[in-house]
Amino acid sequence: MATIRSKGSNILPKQPPGQSGNLFHDTKNSEEHSSFFTKMQRRYTAQEALEHLLQSSENEENSEPDDPSDAEEDFTEDNPDFEITEEQYSDEDSEEECPEEDPDFLSKNGEILWRSSPPPQTPGRVRAEEIIRKTPGPRRYACSRAEDIKSTFELYFPSSIQNILVKITNLEGHRVFGDQWTDIDWITVEAFIGLLILARVFKSHDEATRSLWHGEMGRAIFRATMSLTDFEKLSRVLRFDDKSTRAARRETDKLAPIRELWEKWVERLPMMYNPGLNVTVDECLLGFRGRCPFKQYMPSKPAKYGLKYGFDNYCV
Repeated sequence: MATIRSKGSNILPKQPPGQSGNLFHDTKNSEEHSSFFTKMQRRYTAQEALEHLLQSSENEENSEPDDPSDAEEDFTEDNPDFEITEEQYSDEDSEEECPEEDPDFLSKNGEILWRSSPPPQTPGRVRAEEIIRKTPGPRRYACSRAEDIKSTFELYFPSSIQNILVKITNLEGHRVFGDQWTDIDWITVEAFIGLLILARVFKSHDEATRSLWHGEMGRAIFRATMSLTDFEKLSRVLRFDDKSTRAARRETDKLAPIRELWEKWVERLPMMYNPGLNVTVDECLLGFRGRCPFKQYMPSKPAKYGLKYGFDNYCV
């Protein structure tokens, strides 16, 4: 709205053509505006003028309708030429009814389609393999027998696995050392495994074996558990199968050196834990540069050479 300013006159808004009388059609605020212009007849300071302007703006905000639909109706009444076409209504409805779709992921072979959101539930019976009949979590068999670290370790290495380790290791010891070999028992094997775990705890995988048994620079627990000579002998002859029959079994089974022990260990796993719905399968490369028929080379991995195996992750 334009304004006209003349010397010695007040600032008044210019009336639109065709209108006379009261400058404001809003009867609600007409008294406030008339009092404002009455007060403006005398000269105000800058501070007083600013206060009047702020007060008038607050009154206009308070006078706005609470319901947006009322404001739209007033706008259409004041503007008879305003018209909303059907295309605009259809565009607004399409934007509200068409949410963004979740992206899909296609497998490398192009046969499996993965979605980031679950599929819509269709009426019908649930497949038998999708019904969980067991409570997820540790099983009663494991909870009733896991009292400390040693008892928990023996849950995964029962007497059947212990007998294989002791029997085959003694057999290989007699074949390599002859009469100099003394038969071992499961306690000796446990001590050997414990020293391997301690070496990893002390981050000694790159340290020489003899330095661990050194009188001054080594660690006393290694010398107290077994001698360095016995540890080296046991490291050399520790086996999981009969080496004399391995060649025949290896023709049909690449996992022949550990097949019997592996099968017995896998049988124990379902007795310890029941997985739930949130299970994912992942793979990992175990660094290894020895001789193995299924060793793989993956340049993107830190180790590059090793054995690739899969494992399950359970998310709570």
